[in-house]
Amino acid sequence: MTLRLRSPVVHGPILFKAGFAACLLLLLGTESHCADLREISRAEYAKNTEIIVELLEDKDFRVREAAAKALGRMGDPRAVDPLVNALGDPMDGVRDAAAVALKNLNEPLGERIYKCLKGSNKAWGELARINDPRAIAPLVKALGARDGNVRANAAWTLRKLGDPRAVEPLINALGDQSPVVRGAAAWALLEVGDRRVVDPMVKALKDTEESVREAAAWTLGKLKDPRTVEPLILALKDWFFKVREAAAYALGGLGDSRAVEPLIKVLGDTNGKVREAAVWSLGKFGDHRAVDPLLKILGDPDPKVREAAAWTLGKFGDRRAVDPLLTTLGDPDPKVREAAAKVLEEMGEPLGRLIQSTLAGAREAGNELARRKDPRSLDPLIQSLRNRDGQVRRTAATVLGKTRDPRAVDGLVVMAGGWGLRDRCVATVALIEIDQKFFPDLLTTVFRVMARPASLVYLLCIVGVPILAVYGPGWIGRRRGRRA
Repeated sequence: MTLRLRSPVVHGPILFKAGFAACLLLLLGTESHCADLREISRAEYAKNTEIIVELLEDKDFRVREAAAKALGRMGDPRAVDPLVNALGDPMDGVRDAAAVALKNLNEPLGERIYKCLKGSNKAWGELARINDPRAIAPLVKALGARDGNVRANAAWTLRKLGDPRAVEPLINALGDQSPVVRGAAAWALLEVGDRRVVDPMVKALKDTEESVREAAAWTLGKLKDPRTVEPLILALKDWFFKVREAAAYALGGLGDSRAVEPLIKVLGDTNGKVREAAVWSLGKFGDHRAVDPLLKILGDPDPKVREAAAWTLGKFGDRRAVDPLLTTLGDPDPKVREAAAKVLEEMGEPLGRLIQSTLAGAREAGNELARRKDPRSLDPLIQSLRNRDGQVRRTAATVLGKTRDPRAVDGLVVMAGGWGLRDRCVATVALIEIDQKFFPDLLTTVFRVMARPASLVYLLCIVGVPILAVYGPGWIGRRRGRRA
């Protein structure tokens, strides 16, 4: 059986009628446009500003543009406010014409708003400084512009102004198709801080754009509404680290105890900024469930996290933190050491300040520390032998030598067998000062130092350089020739 495909039937009369209707509409639109332009010309000739101002709201953008140009030529000051409002027109040509007209009318506000919509940081600052209430209406109107960059710049400018009249339009802008506009609107609502934005911001936590979710988390933290606790806890699992960071800080500001356990879990986050945010937030709760996890964080690879943990433990005032904080005084980062010393001082433990002052180069503090021979000072001093700062290393080695504690030998051996000559000298003197029997302790220490790679290299240099100086560089070749 053969299938026959029917060719499509073209209905000529229907297509003719459709085309005729389109042409008619076009002609009617053109005729209406021409009539409006003639009306603008007559009104301009008659100096009738009111008629031209009304045409600034015409549906045809070409009419609005022509009206703005006419008002600029007429120079009537009554046209200033309508032209300022026209700066928020959806079409670029109308905004350009309104800006030129306002410049002709010597109105600086027009140029500032126009430049703000173009993305000028300087204009943003100037507009925020003068705080002219007339700027709000055109900026709100510009949130509906066809150009996404203009809409975004309007939202950023409204953020700088922080006017509550912009709240509802900015909430509507959270549904914009452009992620840049949604992000700008979300950050603008953060500055306004109006409670009307709570529900829209909770919804924005699920936005596909990460900057929108980040701004939503910061905004909800600023508003401190108890309804936002659960959504912010869920935001702690967001894939973007800045959203997790903002959510952690926001939960700390809310102060709801439901956030303690989730924040403790965040201490194991892969990003250091998120862990730091969780540490600072846990300090605001005063919940002692966080003490043990914070003690572990003192060994975090990020120095900012370790510093935050030290300060936060000071807020708890728990005596369990004393010994770990004393150990932290050997941290390679000076800010972490200073934080630990300050916290220990506040907790009534003067040893912390004494160790910190010693490592900072205070000779009197070092002598006092050596005189006390407090065994708790040993660990931070031994840790300081690996500090990047050479002065800190040498100070720690000197004090350890004066304490004469054999437990410092291992660390001093590593330092004495290192590459730095000054470090080697100071550590060697410290090893001699430590109470050791000549045989076998001291000899064993000497052999351990000489077995270090740096010591072997130095030894080869000491032995090899004189040989080369006496016999010359061909000595090795001559020796091989004789053997052959």
